[in-house]
Amino acid sequence: MPGVMVRRVLSLGAAALAALGLAVGTAAAPALATSTAGPPPTSYYLSLGDSLGFGFQQLKIADVATQGAAAWTTGYTDDLAATLARTGRPLTVTNYSCPGETTTSMIAGGCSWTRSGLPLHDPYSGPQLDAAVAFLAAHPGHVPLITLSIGANDVLKGYPACLATNTCPELAPELATLRANLATVLDRLHQASPSSKVVVLSIYDPFGVAYPESKTLAVQVDATIAATALTHHARVADAFVPFNVLPRPGLCALTYFCSTGSDIHPTDQGYRTIASAFYLAQLF
Repeated sequence: MPGVMVRRVLSLGAAALAALGLAVGTAAAPALATSTAGPPPTSYYLSLGDSLGFGFQQLKIADVATQGAAAWTTGYTDDLAATLARTGRPLTVTNYSCPGETTTSMIAGGCSWTRSGLPLHDPYSGPQLDAAVAFLAAHPGHVPLITLSIGANDVLKGYPACLATNTCPELAPELATLRANLATVLDRLHQASPSSKVVVLSIYDPFGVAYPESKTLAVQVDATIAATALTHHARVADAFVPFNVLPRPGLCALTYFCSTGSDIHPTDQGYRTIASAFYLAQLF
């Protein structure tokens, strides 16, 4: 009988320990976490500048009444975004570029395109630079790439005198204004988003076929753009070499100037060429 009692006590003890172990194990088991994280934040590509960033081509102006800014969808902004997506870096595009923009109007407002009531890809009020800074502030750390095409309209009005007389009395003050304004633009962009890569486009010379000597003017403008960009937190995408130096495909294939005599803007092939220059510049 005592042996039976001992065995019963041991059996009950084992059962109690087993029950205790089960309870402890149950208490110790962590509850499955329910994820409350939403989708990752959107990353943006911000395109700034003038008609080149906009993707302007004169032949499409007739479509603006029915299509608005969507008439222009083959610019370098579109091409670069597509290339980034194909290479595993899809970015949502915001395009504030305004045809006719100068460095002065970019800072102070008054772009001729919007003053004429014409549409932008992504509308905003006030100066383009203020809108860009506000956009960067609204998306901190999520705008890895900013492209900028600006400066051609600063000097374009002085080109006819230069081409007619081979002297450029207006060029020096125009370059001084370009230098100072571009520095302001780049500094404000960097202050608003230090992590963004900012790439500035050097200009090409659309008159190079008709007036070969005009290339020297473009070189001076590009030297100003490059020196300012490289000392103000930006890098440079080169449009001059593929448009004006390389023999093929050549300026007449890359712009409409030879076929129209008036439209200095790139063809679709020209815009793809500029997009390639931007893509290479932002890689490093």
